Amino acid sequence: MTENNPTAKRARQPLLLIILLTGLSACAGTSSVTTVFPPVGSETSPPAREEQSESIPVSQAPVWENDAEFYLQAADEAEGNERNSLLLRAAETAHLQNKGSLALEILEFLELRELPANERHRSILLLAELGQFADRPLTLLTELSPPDANTENDLALRIWGMRAQSHLTLGQTLEAIDALVQQEQYLSDPAARRIHQESIWRTLRSAPPLDNSPQELMSYGRTTQGWAELADIMLDLWLGPDELHAAIADWERNHARHPANQVVLAKESYAAAPTQSAFNPYTQRDGVFDTIALMLPLSGSYATPAAAVRDGFMTAYYRRPEPRPEVIVFDTGNPNDSIERIAEQAILAGADILVGPLSKNNVAKLAMVAEIPIPTLALNYLEENTSLPAGFYQFGLSPEDEASQVADRAIDDGRLNALAMVPDTDWGRRTLQAFHQQLHNRGGQLLDYEFFDPEKSDFREQLTRLLKFRAASKKEDVPASIREDMDYIFLAAQPQQARIIRPQLRFFRATYVPVYATSHVYSGSVNQRRDQDLNGIRFGDMPWILDQGDDLRDARELAARLWPDSYAQLPRLYAMGFDAYALATQIAKDNLRQGYGYPAASGVLTLQDYGRISRGLVWAHFNNGLAQLLGTNPPLEAPLIAEPEITEEIEDSEQGYLPEELLE
Repeated sequence: MTENNPTAKRARQPLLLIILLTGLSACAGTSSVTTVFPPVGSETSPPAREEQSESIPVSQAPVWENDAEFYLQAADEAEGNERNSLLLRAAETAHLQNKGSLALEILEFLELRELPANERHRSILLLAELGQFADRPLTLLTELSPPDANTENDLALRIWGMRAQSHLTLGQTLEAIDALVQQEQYLSDPAARRIHQESIWRTLRSAPPLDNSPQELMSYGRTTQGWAELADIMLDLWLGPDELHAAIADWERNHARHPANQVVLAKESYAAAPTQSAFNPYTQRDGVFDTIALMLPLSGSYATPAAAVRDGFMTAYYRRPEPRPEVIVFDTGNPNDSIERIAEQAILAGADILVGPLSKNNVAKLAMVAEIPIPTLALNYLEENTSLPAGFYQFGLSPEDEASQVADRAIDDGRLNALAMVPDTDWGRRTLQAFHQQLHNRGGQLLDYEFFDPEKSDFREQLTRLLKFRAASKKEDVPASIREDMDYIFLAAQPQQARIIRPQLRFFRATYVPVYATSHVYSGSVNQRRDQDLNGIRFGDMPWILDQGDDLRDARELAARLWPDSYAQLPRLYAMGFDAYALATQIAKDNLRQGYGYPAASGVLTLQDYGRISRGLVWAHFNNGLAQLLGTNPPLEAPLIAEPEITEEIEDSEQGYLPEELLE
């Protein structure tokens, strides 16, 4: 630094003048992502998202907040630490005035390593709130250390909130909850504390499930332990009503002073049997639940996927202790038998709940029945807002839901501008439409898209158009180039197609462009040699496939032992059947609560409106030919291209989903 040199000072003036001329008119030009946990009760907190927020009216702001230009001009006349302090204040003021591009321009003049600790924290925090660390959560956690006793309250609030968001991005739910508990200590207003505690519970209900050992949990404070233990109880999909009440009573004895007693338990009555839900107004005969009717097309063209769903269902059944309900299986594959007639037979046979049918066509027909005297768990989805009979639930594997979650994840990673590459099929068009809609809903933009023929292996023509690729010209001494306005590429493809497209992207100079995909990009089985070509792709998938936790591992091993010839071919359908059994038992007992995210084999299951059960994905990436959870080993921006250490391979079938015909 040469702050005492008059020549250096004069050299700075044109730079600051450039900022004033070019930056002050910039408003929402930055792809900014702000923490999910804004400083509660802080009047100086930045807007939630630039393109969705209004600037603070000058008349309502303190004088020093009125104009970033004031601090820039003052900084131009200052030197040393004073100059840095004024520049930082100018950047913070620009951010408060919804001028993210200007704030970033100003921050470029700061030497972060030379700032005092407090100002360095403020600078890094501001960069994070402007989205500069959105997809680098590990770096942010390293740079943004926890506040100490000398940290101002408002700054400490923002730091803990940003650290919580970073842990969530990494899938580290317990660490995120602990950060939020620490953040609460800086709130003095009782109402603000109550709101904050409710946000902790909302986070636990929807975040990736806790997967910490008892030893790890004991290393946290009692408040954090209490939140985690209550979440384990409330989000256990396998607990029946009596078991749930007993577990909650035990928790209350151990955590009598915990805030969740008022924030969570006081809002719902667990002392008596739960009240009937809006979706399931039925009570079982004599209060007993003892029979499930499973309706699947076990003959005909859908017999193979239907058998996988059935076997996954029975895997869950055999893992439960006695007494278990009886399962009666009905074949819906005969075109001469109507689904309405089969459902009637199941009810006459004493079923307490119907599980199925599987095809969209049959689900639509059954939904037209005005009155079904028992609850129904259909294994496919109808169009949203479809009128349904009481007690009618929908659960399945929806590619549209997955595409929407890709858009959400990219936005959460700080990426707004997308390109898309999807197959030229009905499935591809529906997937693209869902992705585009959610991207638009979240403030992102689909810049361009291309359809490809899934039967071909050369996609150079589509990629040239999509990337606006220009070849190098030796005559004009111009290097090869691609467009620079995109943040990432959305890819909807099966493994065999993605293994071709990803290397061709590298050929077209898009090596460092992030690629996000649905779970269809992964076969579901280890094939390290072939999946080297997928390195760097980020995708959402189900815990059953991504090997999360000992309990699911045991369930997969049981399924493989029971059905060794078929399990490896359609593992995702096994997971769907496995979860269908758990859901059916909870629905039959009227114990499935709306808005709770239940960790399950196929994802985090949440009961939404219209009886629709959504499925939250777990996020992973390909690293050295292996699918790895993002939370355990976040990817570098550069794809990892290395010689594989070959592991045992399983012949992959490139399947695992419902045939497209079942989705229509």
